[in-house]
Amino acid sequence: MKKISIILIVFCFSFNFGYGQEHNSAVKRNLTMNNNEILVEIKVNVSQLNDTSVKLIKIMETIPEGCSCTIIEEAGSIASIVNNHVKMFWFELPSRDFQVKYMLTCPDKYNLITGEFIYLDKDGMTKTLIIENSK
Repeated sequence: MKKISIILIVFCFSFNFGYGQEHNSAVKRNLTMNNNEILVEIKVNVSQLNDTSVKLIKIMETIPEGCSCTIIEEAGSIASIVNNHVKMFWFELPSRDFQVKYMLTCPDKYNLITGEFIYLDKDGMTKTLIIENSK
């Protein structure tokens, strides 16, 4: 357990320095808005990662301040909501495509949600932006 905690801490902090960001078509965010509620769905196409050596995955979303958040579907991840961040970790690549869902309730109309998809494979760490498609 101690080893996993150390790896997780290194993984969390190391992405803040020196890694470029790009869009990865393997990860897509869809929003469904209904008044002050926003259903956020993030779909991950595992086959597009093209690497069976993926060992660690992290999704981190920054949600608007003042919004409340409820995780609906975590797809086997270790999930948490801390301040205005939704964080999900996997220590193994799921064998097939998966999605996660969470619901935001915001006092105002839609505000920007930003997010990153990060994974560790045999070549190192890759960090990409999660692009949203509104419904």
